[in-house]
Amino acid sequence: MFDRVQAKTAARELMRRNLGAAVGADMLSILGSLVPFAAPPAQLGLSSFYLSYADQKRAKASAVFGGFNNALKAVGLFFWRWLWMALWIGVPAFIITLIAVLVAGSGIVRMFNPYYAMMSSATASFTIAKILLILAALWIILGSIYKRVQYSFAFFVLAAHPELSVAECLRRSRVMTGDCFWQVLIMRLSFIGWAILSAITSGLVSLFWAAPYFNFAYAVAYR
Repeated sequence: MFDRVQAKTAARELMRRNLGAAVGADMLSILGSLVPFAAPPAQLGLSSFYLSYADQKRAKASAVFGGFNNALKAVGLFFWRWLWMALWIGVPAFIITLIAVLVAGSGIVRMFNPYYAMMSSATASFTIAKILLILAALWIILGSIYKRVQYSFAFFVLAAHPELSVAECLRRSRVMTGDCFWQVLIMRLSFIGWAILSAITSGLVSLFWAAPYFNFAYAVAYR
């Protein structure tokens, strides 16, 4: 298990010595992602770039283009990850929402049924439907956070082990985050302030500080 405080401290030290190269790599990754289907290879190259520094090695910003050497797996990993997230999150949420609609529909039927002298039964149906919709929304929000943390190391795994299959990269990421889920989650949440500042400054804070800081911290955490 890693120490998130130590990871962020190490990240700041890496930034102090290598911020220029990191900004250059991030800019190349952003430019590369503007091309259709180029975002996953660019992300893979960026992961490889930051891993080099986590391993106390130097890398040029152009190392981002190295991700295109394994572009097919990078694209496969990107879509496979989102497919599993969609299935894991979307299917239960759809089922819960469908049940809520059916319950609400039964309430409407009861409300207009002359055999029901009181509205209490219909009101109860609407209340249950609202609760189910709230549960579906919570499942989507919390499930998205959970799976994002689980799969957050997937591209680092592929960058470090390009011979692995897409499925194995996701599996290893799940295993790695299994014992340090809360540490990874808290580390991600600790960057919310930087995300707000980035939004206020139209991404300038992200480009020149927050994104390199986040990526260095994640690379150190992975190692």
